[in-house]
Amino acid sequence: MITLSKYYDLKGTASINQLKQSYPIFAQENSFYPPFFHFATLPIFFIVAPSYNSAMFVNLFFYCILIISSYLIGKKLKNHKSGLMLSLLLSFTPVLNKLIARYMIDFAIISLLSFAYLMLLYSKKFSNTNYTLLFGLVSGIGMLTKWTFFFYLLVPIYFHLPKKFSFKIIKNLILGLFLSLIIFVPWYIANSDVVIPELLFATKSQGDPSVWTIPGLLFYFKIIIKDYNYLLVFFIASLFAKKKRQNYLLINIAVIYLFFTYLDNKDYRYIVPMYLFISIYAAANLDFIKKINLYYFLPLCLIFPMFMMESYGYYEFTPLIDAMDKDNFSVCVVAENNLVNDVNVPYYLMLNNKNVTRAIGNGCNPLQYDYVVVGRINPTWRSKLFLSSLAILEQNSDLFLLTYDDQETRLFVRVVT
Repeated sequence: MITLSKYYDLKGTASINQLKQSYPIFAQENSFYPPFFHFATLPIFFIVAPSYNSAMFVNLFFYCILIISSYLIGKKLKNHKSGLMLSLLLSFTPVLNKLIARYMIDFAIISLLSFAYLMLLYSKKFSNTNYTLLFGLVSGIGMLTKWTFFFYLLVPIYFHLPKKFSFKIIKNLILGLFLSLIIFVPWYIANSDVVIPELLFATKSQGDPSVWTIPGLLFYFKIIIKDYNYLLVFFIASLFAKKKRQNYLLINIAVIYLFFTYLDNKDYRYIVPMYLFISIYAAANLDFIKKINLYYFLPLCLIFPMFMMESYGYYEFTPLIDAMDKDNFSVCVVAENNLVNDVNVPYYLMLNNKNVTRAIGNGCNPLQYDYVVVGRINPTWRSKLFLSSLAILEQNSDLFLLTYDDQETRLFVRVVT
């Protein structure tokens, strides 16, 4: 979340180690996530002032990719009305409406997946050199966005392999694979000491139900009903189409569901790409849409995301940050919501040149920090950790003094005795 301009402004001619000594928060840099999503945000900061809220506008860029790609996918598979239907389905998918208003990589992933799948279709089973290379390019960028990108495409790739491999197809496959590898492999090699252990840890249980239990088997089923919601009607209707297309997508949907159900660590975001393939299957197989003039609904694809971005809300951080007036202080963030969390609080501390030594959330112990930022704790996979921090704060309330309260957020300072 720290922009490159801010980084170099602070860094000057100092080395990275010197910078970390002056601003220890840099020592907590996260090299676990691939960098493309954050690099894609930088042009936004050249247009508007760098902030957590302005950073979210990068999702409008990815939204354009998603809508254009989805229209072309539907048109390629069936006709232009299927393309319009697919764009509408994805525009009104409830979980995507939520993710477009959050600075997270998940919306970018489904957008890049739609673009990659489009290139796969246009490659004509890898016989077209240009589109095969474009598929490799987008796939490489996708892997620089999230490590699981290729997994979501394994089944479609398998079913688009030709029955007979000509010299041209083999050449195209090698060139496309090589292009993809040179884009993302260097970063993975350079950060393997962090990525591999973290990925292994991420597969372990974070308190989620095991696959060998009924709650574990039904975990994502309940998530789908909640996150895809009323649009499931279109998917179910498509299952009864007389002439079915792209049946391998059903296999892909099942593979994604079963794989992430098998993992002990579960989260609704892991299966978000599955909604792309559910929507593609529905749009390609619904017959009744030929009788509907979908052009009347097209403007909604353009207007709706703007309303969702606006509904995100805005929080003015300056008074909260100014209330932290100590030197070389640490901050424990006990807030898990869109407006205030352990991502944007450290960002604004740095943006305002606060000499903070440590600023984290995720179950921090308030007794070990100078300040404690307390806000709403929404139900997430991490909420129990934040609630444990809040419990410690409340049990030791006599050791803390309330110094700021704006209804949304409270700031406590630890009293040194």
